[in-house]
Amino acid sequence: MGTARPMLEDIRETTENDAWELLSRACERNSPINLFTTADEPLGRSRLLALGEDGLLIDHPIRDGRPVSVSLGVRINAYLLHDGHRLGFRSRVLDRSRVRLNTRVSLDGLVLSVPPRVERMQRRNHYRVSLGAENQIGCWLSQVPPSGGDSRTEDPDRTPEESDAEVSEGGASGAGESDVAAGHESDRRQNAWEETFLMPVQPVNLSTGGLAVAYDKWAPMRPKPGELVRVGLDLGDGEGFMIVDAEVRHTRLVPRPERIVSGLRFHEFVEPSSTALAMARISRYVAAIQRRHLARVRIKE
Repeated sequence: MGTARPMLEDIRETTENDAWELLSRACERNSPINLFTTADEPLGRSRLLALGEDGLLIDHPIRDGRPVSVSLGVRINAYLLHDGHRLGFRSRVLDRSRVRLNTRVSLDGLVLSVPPRVERMQRRNHYRVSLGAENQIGCWLSQVPPSGGDSRTEDPDRTPEESDAEVSEGGASGAGESDVAAGHESDRRQNAWEETFLMPVQPVNLSTGGLAVAYDKWAPMRPKPGELVRVGLDLGDGEGFMIVDAEVRHTRLVPRPERIVSGLRFHEFVEPSSTALAMARISRYVAAIQRRHLARVRIKE
């Protein structure tokens, strides 16, 4: 079977000395590594053998039980598991080598350039991207209505007979009128939410599973872990904003500048019928940021 494509994000980079020390320990253990092209297409699986001034020596990669042909000079991405962390580095194939294990056994190997840094990668079900000032995302928090759903309250002056009459009239109307009514109801819900108290927050990161937001420590809303909040999210893609209830997973105070950061997990979109479309929008947005990030990394190299 081929190696699986990693869904990763850089969250920490080592210094050059740290990278050398880390790779030295990994070579002592002959740690397995997965090799990918710079476009993250799988190349094969190998093992770290030795680290020296001439380069990083690895066993010749195999895929589906067969040796893989790798051209000299090709750039690669390599990923390995070390001390419980998924690590990655970028390198280039410098040479081919013959590795002698003992007087009788020798192996074909490759010499890679020693990477100047090694990056620790995230391991999660949802790929998460960091958001900066260049990402024009609007985000607001609001309290979830007591009913957990629609913020509308019933008209206290409306009698049960009037309510029954409305239901009967709706049942007698055609399917087209029902669709129009559903559209008006969706608009009414969104307008009602816009009229409630909204607290602007700064998105820190985003995935299809949730997001992290930052706000002033003196903000009027300071939700606690386990609470549900209502989130309005505008990706700036011209398709309007989404309304989703989210669970606060964690909250912490961070310095410079001093503010609160809360991690939110998406719980339920207010319009269930639009959940698939909303998730597709978020997925496209996250993928676009990922592509821009990879493009910047390649330009620097």
